Amino acid sequence: MKVILLENIKGVGRMGDVKNVADGYGRNFLLARGMAKIATEQNMKEVESLKKKAEASEKIKVEKAQELAERIKDTVIEIERKANEKGTLFDGIEKKDLAAALQSKLGLQIEEDMVKLEEPIKSIGKHTLDLELAPEIKTQIVVEVKAE
Repeated sequence: MKVILLENIKGVGRMGDVKNVADGYGRNFLLARGMAKIATEQNMKEVESLKKKAEASEKIKVEKAQELAERIKDTVIEIERKANEKGTLFDGIEKKDLAAALQSKLGLQIEEDMVKLEEPIKSIGKHTLDLELAPEIKTQIVVEVKAE
């Protein structure tokens, strides 16, 4: 079954792509949830205009992300947590804590998914973290963890 995707679907394609999918997947999942339309000539014309609008909004989003990346580049965030004498924290600092600290300090909408952190921070000191504000737009911040 040929369908036109109406939104980005991970592992399938991007909005406006014409994909050949299994009948059951197309009918029971994509069409039922409004994520795709059957590929007809009329629908192809509609989706072209939708695709152009999406590209324009994506371009604006990328520009804003680049602006934001320059603004927060090398920002230092201080977080205080209880720690033992060796400098190990009792409670690790996770993505949600970092996102909340960034939001409170900068007043910007930073989501947990933007913070690239392999495992929670569990020691006192300076830690450099990557932020991915948009695909291919990355910046770094410094988190300084201090003992209470």
